[in-house]
Formats: sequence, structure tokens, C-alpha cells
Amino acid sequence: MKPQRKIGVVLSANPDTSKLSHDEISGLERHGMPLHIFSLHPPNRDVVNSYTRALHSPETYVPAKYAALTPIIRAHLELLAQYPVRYFATLGCLFRRGNDRRLRRFNKAAWLAARSGRANVVHMHVYFTEELGGIIGLVQRLTGVTLSITIDAKHLRSVPRETLRRTLGGASFVIAQTKPGERSPYAPLPPKISVKYARCGFDATRYRPNPNRSRTAQAPVILSVGRLSEKRGFITLIRACRILHSLGLRFRCEIVGDGPNRPQLQSSIKAMGLEGVVTLTGGLSHETIMDRYRDASVFVLPCQVSERNNRSGFPKVLFEAMAMELPIVAAPILGIPEIIEHEANGLLVATENPAALANEIQRLLRRPLLRARLGAAGRRTIHRAYAGESNVNQLFDLLIEATASGSKRPPSTFLRRQSYA
Repeated sequence: MKPQRKIGVVLSANPDTSKLSHDEISGLERHGMPLHIFSLHPPNRDVVNSYTRALHSPETYVPAKYAALTPIIRAHLELLAQYPVRYFATLGCLFRRGNDRRLRRFNKAAWLAARSGRANVVHMHVYFTEELGGIIGLVQRLTGVTLSITIDAKHLRSVPRETLRRTLGGASFVIAQTKPGERSPYAPLPPKISVKYARCGFDATRYRPNPNRSRTAQAPVILSVGRLSEKRGFITLIRACRILHSLGLRFRCEIVGDGPNRPQLQSSIKAMGLEGVVTLTGGLSHETIMDRYRDASVFVLPCQVSERNNRSGFPKVLFEAMAMELPIVAAPILGIPEIIEHEANGLLVATENPAALANEIQRLLRRPLLRARLGAAGRRTIHRAYAGESNVNQLFDLLIEATASGSKRPPSTFLRRQSYA
């Protein structure tokens, strides 16, 4: 029996990327498309377990650095046997550039190329990160497999232009998660690349708002969710909470997530006398985060540009909070103004401005009708513009076309009985 041809879906498996890609992968499964998921890193099961359980396609992780020497050696032998010219050409190019980091990526690329061949993958769709850009380009050099890419704004602003040119230029098509225009965050896209513009897909059916949120007698809750990194701007939220606390306003603030900035943020909370007012909850399961959304009064996402020019593109937590009918206060970074229209379905505040942020949060906490109006408008925005199947249908059609006219990648036959998983 002839093995089934599959689409390989490749992602980095960090929580942000997994959430952004999950609904599209689930939609492709509903369409009956045979998939095999490849992840560079195992996800944090405590954070994304409810997403990963919902997917039915086989999932394989690239082996850890020193834990899988034997399968990586076998992968190199398989590629050398199947694609000797491509293998030596790729290796020679890497040695000419001379970089330990590139050689490490070559090992990951070799494993991914061999393992995907054994899974009968004839096309790869990649949810782009800078790390994946270097690896997936090598996979294409080694095997000739066709690629397609979904990319968001933060990577187009933070990834070197030469990396974008090399990786995106080899793709059958590129999907950018925005609308084109003069103010589009995708202006830096290299020319002569086939780009399809599509809004982020989002399954809003699982998000049910709390109808009794406004009736609670408890202190209102200001909620924020995300990795505790500089680009999320949580220090601005903490400083805004100090202003609100000094005004005698009754509230609690919960920041859900973990990350490298947690010690600094915890120290700031203590130094500002906000212990018991602002809480860092750490990483929580998706189900627990849903409970936090239901109990919250306001959702705040004060993103900023980090010292390394890193920034958020289309934070999935913003979609979740809007689907849960929470009024939003956010900073107008990259794709966020495409989701939030100031005073219509949320509030936009300049980055790194605690006083302005405190003022808008205070407006919402003191005006329940404004909270209700913006929350309802946000939920309507998500259902009208982002919750449909059009993006999945578009991706499905493009993948069918790419597979039909794609590479004639031969099936893997070398070391057929060896396991690479």
C-alpha cells in the first residue's frame, strides 16, 4: 500500500507560536488534510496542554542537543545516501561561512529533513521564527522540499533582512497575518516574494464570557497575561497600579505568566509597596487562565519595544480577552491597532506612559457602562473579523496547490527500519 503523502507543519513550540498556529492546524485537520507536526522544542505542558490535546496529527520533537547523537548521525547518513550532491553543497556553504551556530543548525536541519522524509512529507508549512528560518532553509537545500510560510509582524521587524530574503525567497507562498497598506507592519517584506495577506485565525467558540461580571461586589480585577519579558511592558502596568493605589482606588492586579523579568518585576512590586495589590501568578494552565478572564474587570496589555528592538506582533491573549468580552487597554504596537480601534472596541495608550495608562484604567473601573460597551464591541470584532473559517480555507487551498505542483521529493528508503523519533 502506497504511503499517504503529508504536509509537514513546522513550529518552534514556544507558547505564543503554538497558540497562534493551533486554530489553523485544527482547521486543516477538520478539512481532512493529512499532517505531521514537527516542533523544535517540547511545549510547556502546564501552559498549553488544552491546545495540544485538541490536535490529532502525529507530533515529533527535534532531539535535545546531546540526547540523540545516534539518530542525528543516522540522519546525516541517510541524507548523504539520498542527496549526496545537495548534502556536500550545503555542508561546503556552511564551512565557508564558518560559524558554530550554523553547524548546530545543520544538525537540526539534517534530523528534520530525514525524519520528515520518513513521514512521507512532500511539503512543509512553517510558522516562522528567526531560529526556524535558518533551519528550514537548510532543510530545503538538503532535500528540495517545497516550503510555505506564515509570518507575523514581530519577526519582520526583528529578523535580519538577509535572513528574510533567503528564507522567504525560497517559499512557494508567504502568508502575512495582516492587511496590506501604507501603515502595514509588513512594509519591510523583500520584493518579488509571493505574499498572501490574511488575518489571524481564531476559534472563538470555546470562549464564553461571564454574564455576571459587572454584578460582583469584590474589588475589580485588572488582568494581564503574557511572558514576563521586556517587550510586554509589565513594568509600566505596575507603575500605573502604584498611581491608582495612591488615588485610593480599590482593585487587584494579576499578571499571569513567567519569564526572565520575573525577579525584577517582583522587586518593583515590593519597592512600590504593592504586595497584596499586584500579584505575579506564574504560568497557569489554559483552563485556569480562562477562569481568570471570567473574573476580571479590565484587560491590560502595555506592550513596548525592547532594547533589542523586539516587540509583540499579534498577541493571542488579546484575541482571548476580547472574545471573553473584557474591555481592553493596550499599546499601539505593530499589529495591535489593526485589532483595537480607540474608543470603539478598546482603548489605546502610548507605550511606557504609566500616567496615561493609569488614567484609562481608572476610566474603565469607574464607568461600568463604558466597560460593557467596549467589551461587547471587542467580542463582536473577534467574531466578525477573526473567528471565521476563511483563513483556514485559504491556507487549505494554497497547500493543496503547492502539493500538487510541488517537489518530487523521493520517499525515504535508507535505514528504513531505524527509528528517528
